[in-house]
Amino acid sequence: YLIQPNEWITFDFWLPCLVLINWLVPFLYCTLRDLFDRGPRFDGYHKFFNRMCIFFTFIYIFVIVKQYFIAPIVPPYHKLAFGAHNFVPFMATADYIEQTLKAGKPLYDFILYAAELICLGIPFGYMIRVALRKLNFVFRIIIYILFPAALEFIQYYTNLGRADIDDCVFSIIGILIGVILFHIMNATFQTIAARDFMISRAQQKKYHF
Repeated sequence: YLIQPNEWITFDFWLPCLVLINWLVPFLYCTLRDLFDRGPRFDGYHKFFNRMCIFFTFIYIFVIVKQYFIAPIVPPYHKLAFGAHNFVPFMATADYIEQTLKAGKPLYDFILYAAELICLGIPFGYMIRVALRKLNFVFRIIIYILFPAALEFIQYYTNLGRADIDDCVFSIIGILIGVILFHIMNATFQTIAARDFMISRAQQKKYHF
């Protein structure tokens, strides 16, 4: 597998998605069972959830490093003249969209670029909301903003990838979606299971007593 070219298996970045699917299927299954089951079989779900989060973090770090510094995601439009940097959100993006539509060309490259950055932000928003749920709301907001900003600063100073304000904004949108997903999940547990998502069945019984 490591010796390329290989006529049997060639490396592609989408291959790690198999690892993600292998993580996602049992995670969703056990989460649904914990939500709907009333028996003792899934009492240890939160221990499983914490371990799955740790495993996912390793995958996530690998993807972040790969997509930001090894084979960086770059916008489909050209760099600004004279080495200038874009500090106005969506200025270069809006200009690119306008010029592309005028030329009658598809926006597929831009949509893929934006979708990748947004998707990379979703797990961070969700995980931080779970891990730091007891932290003050303002401090969580600061962390949400600092994470994508730090990635862009590292790209800027290491010259790995392309630091751009739009990348930061798209990442923050993804982080916001991750936070919303947590709240949707928590509201679902409150409605169906009559408990917060992060409260286990054992804790729920303790509270009832």
